[in-house]
Amino acid sequence: MKKIRNILMVIIATLAMACEKEDLRPDLNKVPVYSIYETGHKAYEMINFYHDQPLVINWEANRQVTAFDQIDFSDNTDEEKYDFVSVSEKNEEILDDMGEPTEQTYIYTHKVTGDKITGKGQTEIIMEYPDGTSSSVKINCSIKEMLVYN
Repeated sequence: MKKIRNILMVIIATLAMACEKEDLRPDLNKVPVYSIYETGHKAYEMINFYHDQPLVINWEANRQVTAFDQIDFSDNTDEEKYDFVSVSEKNEEILDDMGEPTEQTYIYTHKVTGDKITGKGQTEIIMEYPDGTSSSVKINCSIKEMLVYN
């Protein structure tokens, strides 16, 4: 009986050493974004503007997260100041007067300026609606550049 137990222990130990450990962590990369936050505005709690991808992510105070397609991004940021403009769009499907689904496009332009030393700045958000009208809001905010998981 002792011999069988020893043989089983050797087999189990051999099998355990023969198995390769598989890396189960997902392949996540960090990417650079400009982040505006501490806005004091419920609809724009925090917004991340991706440098290398056509993406803008907006967090609202109620924790609703919305992704926008960034269609233009110009960056004049230097060592002392933040200065960039992001143009993004969001397509929404709504029902027209006949009850048929129709897609409408909303355009959002974010003009962000600020001081890199203090991290304080301002963003102007211009919203263009499908009917051709527009509105804008200026918000004081904090700004930082950071890496986030993609």
